[in-house]
Amino acid sequence: MSKVLAQDAYELVLSDLHGGSLPGALLFSGKEFSGKLTAALDVADAMFGGRSFWQESPDFLLLGHRDCCLEIAAFARRLESSPGGESLSLFLDSVRKLSLRFSQVLWDGDDSAKKFAQVLEELDGDVGALKSQSDPEKIGKLCASILKSCEKLEGDFLYESVPIDQIRNMASWAHDRPNFTKKVVVIENAELMLESARNSLLKILEEPPRDVLFILTTSNRGAVMQTILSRVRTYQFTERAASVESEILSSVFGVEGMTGIADYVRSFLPVAPSAVREIASRYYGAVCAGQIPSASSVVDSCAKFKPRFLFSMFLKGIMDSCGNFARSPRLSAVAFENARCVRECWNAVSVYNQSPLAAIEHLTKELSLVQRIMRPYDGGSDG
Repeated sequence: MSKVLAQDAYELVLSDLHGGSLPGALLFSGKEFSGKLTAALDVADAMFGGRSFWQESPDFLLLGHRDCCLEIAAFARRLESSPGGESLSLFLDSVRKLSLRFSQVLWDGDDSAKKFAQVLEELDGDVGALKSQSDPEKIGKLCASILKSCEKLEGDFLYESVPIDQIRNMASWAHDRPNFTKKVVVIENAELMLESARNSLLKILEEPPRDVLFILTTSNRGAVMQTILSRVRTYQFTERAASVESEILSSVFGVEGMTGIADYVRSFLPVAPSAVREIASRYYGAVCAGQIPSASSVVDSCAKFKPRFLFSMFLKGIMDSCGNFARSPRLSAVAFENARCVRECWNAVSVYNQSPLAAIEHLTKELSLVQRIMRPYDGGSDG
């Protein structure tokens, strides 16, 4: 697996592990698609002493938001073109990376658990059927059904930021004795946690159970609470060379002639990022013209922003559209306020779990207010 990861940080983690110098809390920091989660799962396997033991181990928990369905779709394509063997294993691994986030341990006391229970049951049934299936047509139908269930789990139930109740449930579980020798907790995108959840996590990191390993991942180390950073050892994952990414695409995804992992995985988005940015440009243009764009039309045109990556592209498109303001001293205040509104909109969805529809409706009001209040003072030009 180290060849697939191609990360010095991963080799260093293994060296510290085998040398007995691995601390109880780690932070894997690096850009998206740099192999952080793969490395975390590999470390868990090394702790448990078996390949992919993390999938079924009662001593493993996986928390945090991730756009899992794009990867699931990518591995579904490989499985459909090359049934069985490693293709099946990789596909099932990708599904498990999502379903593990719905562990009963984490969702204890959450009313949503009753709502997604049936979806999980249908997903488990399809996965079981897929394991013994060899007919290509039936494999394709099962993959489609599995992906549909996964999209519902991810889009309708998975929190954008880890709720404090899940951190508390995890902490209670972590203080129980392990079934075997060690417990492992992986928290993805740790920077997205609310302050209350961060403080709850900090409490257990200050006095961690001796037989538990915590692995946090982040794409933005600077956004992780400083007191948490002081209690973890950071391993920096770097951007991989194009030739390495091409090799990974070939060996892992079965794709030839491409060099960008992110580009390939995002090719499974229901709407192209360029189209989303164009929708954002038209939306912002309407606001500047004093119109009130239909938030529901925006959401529908962007596939309801599932996965959430599309929402970040939409907001980036707005910022690109009003970027020329920053070049005009008279409009710099407008640019500042636009950025504030967009940032608050993103936080409403990514941190506070507000629906994109409600967030855009509020964003429209805020941006329109900025236009009405501030534009008269700059002569209304340069827009």
